[in-house]
Amino acid sequence: MASRNNSINPVIETFLKLWGGLPPHFFHRAARWGGSLWYKLDGRHRRVAESNIRLALGHASEQEIRALARANFIHLATVFLETLYVGRLNNENAHRFVSVSGLELLEESLGKGNGLFLLTGHLGNWEWLAYLTPFYISNRLNVIVRPLSSPWLNKVLVYLRERSGNRIIDKKRVTKTVFKALQNNEMVGILLDQAASRGEGIYAPFFGVYVLTHRGLASLAVKSGSPVHPVFIQRRTDGKYAVEIGPAIEIPTKGPVKDRVYQATTLFNRSIEQQIRRDPAQWYWIHRRFKRHVHHFTEV
Repeated sequence: MASRNNSINPVIETFLKLWGGLPPHFFHRAARWGGSLWYKLDGRHRRVAESNIRLALGHASEQEIRALARANFIHLATVFLETLYVGRLNNENAHRFVSVSGLELLEESLGKGNGLFLLTGHLGNWEWLAYLTPFYISNRLNVIVRPLSSPWLNKVLVYLRERSGNRIIDKKRVTKTVFKALQNNEMVGILLDQAASRGEGIYAPFFGVYVLTHRGLASLAVKSGSPVHPVFIQRRTDGKYAVEIGPAIEIPTKGPVKDRVYQATTLFNRSIEQQIRRDPAQWYWIHRRFKRHVHHFTEV
């Protein structure tokens, strides 16, 4: 089995090399055409995106809602095409594709020796955000993900994601691995903008309603004492991406753990919402983020 797995890697590398040789304008044209066609043909995801936009952003007209949803499909098509471009990214040319601000904040936190968490979401090109991180900071980045249902596709995606030096952690085997990574002064990245089940989530404010949000990051941060830095990537008008690293979010240190987890999760959702509002077209609106939400919630 190991030899068969390893035989996939040269095939992927050959494909990445060929894909990376395509001119940049190919991706933009293909994404605009493919994203527009996707928007027209995929009624299920189109309805989910428009429903989410309508709920979250309030009083926009139906025409504005449809225009934003279409722009979002084009953006997501661009992200999918660019993800395969990682074969051309390295520590020598990364500055041509992204600018990074706030790196000193991570270095300061890592200087304390207790590792740290990176809070982010499916905004901008989140795959590039993780992939490029080892080119800017030597402490290993561990990313918690949900495996794909297809074992073969999941194996390919894990290979791509770990290709620059990161480590992927299956969300089913989190706690022990995360604490060991923190003890080694490593970073742990968590995308916190996906819907949670009732068993693993708590209701916390997000775009004016209370949505079930994964409690894992808040629980781990409260227990470990490791700082949580918001880190987001967004495409600029010139096509280059900007990575912005924020100061560590102040995690409550007093009161019952249950209350502190709720308060921290509220702060995390607020940070993500603020970033989405800066450029709504660059978020993952096709995900049913609001499928479990209430307008009033009093129990912590």
